Amino acid sequence: MQPSVAMAMTLHASLVRADPAEGSLLQTPVTTLRLFFSEPVQPLGQTITVLDPMGQPVAHGALRIVTNQVELPVDARRPGSYLVNWQVMSQDSQPVSGQYIFSIKHAAGPWATMAAQDQTGGWYLVLQALAHLVHFVGYALAFGVLAFLWLVVDASAVPASDNVQQRLLRLAHIGILCLLLAEPLTLLTQALTLTNGQGLRLDSIGGLLATNFGWLLSLRLGAALLLWSIVGAIQQGAKRGIQVACGLGLVLALIDSIGSHAIGASLPWLSLLAHIGHLVAMGLWLGGCVV
Repeated sequence: MQPSVAMAMTLHASLVRADPAEGSLLQTPVTTLRLFFSEPVQPLGQTITVLDPMGQPVAHGALRIVTNQVELPVDARRPGSYLVNWQVMSQDSQPVSGQYIFSIKHAAGPWATMAAQDQTGGWYLVLQALAHLVHFVGYALAFGVLAFLWLVVDASAVPASDNVQQRLLRLAHIGILCLLLAEPLTLLTQALTLTNGQGLRLDSIGGLLATNFGWLLSLRLGAALLLWSIVGAIQQGAKRGIQVACGLGLVLALIDSIGSHAIGASLPWLSLLAHIGHLVAMGLWLGGCVV
């Protein structure tokens, strides 16, 4: 695939060059397939598969990844068209995938008329945006409301009634539910992306969970479950529970920042701080508005 420069500037990793190139017609066998991405990538499941004109895999060695370059030794000598499927994990822990064809001697076989595909359509963007929205609403309702309870309600000269505190804690519970729902929705979205929306495959889900994406997902789920326990302790009268919950909110903001492009910036620590500050400020603002 030879995407445009504009595609290479998208939020996630993009394939910017391939050797052999998409749609190329070669006169000599291919021994190594190379893919070049717009940023460093990580392997994801069966990162590259190459099928010959008879539908047989032609991988002939171990996959090698160096920063943004992926190499796979192949034995592609049979005349006809070859299908390349690829999937990798970008720096922000988002999977990207696609496919293209090249031919040797002449175009022939089941892939001959297949167009190159970048397997992330509009439906993926909608589902991904929905997952991010649910997660952020959960963050605002959970941590934003608890921070409001600590910094405004508890700090005021007039003590808040039990009814006010219980109403705020109910909002926090709704936020926790949103945080828990966002993670399977995110996993579903990414797994469907790898199959181009053609159904779920257990190997795709397992491959995702074995990457940084799965690690960050488990951390976010763990933070939501821990917050659930802390809110329960607050309802039972734990005096320091709200401060502990707000501290957990900072930790979750750090986890979200690690899963963003902030970690790949030239000054990652500064980008992480900026991302954490932005997320916390938006959560506090929205949480205060809801209250």
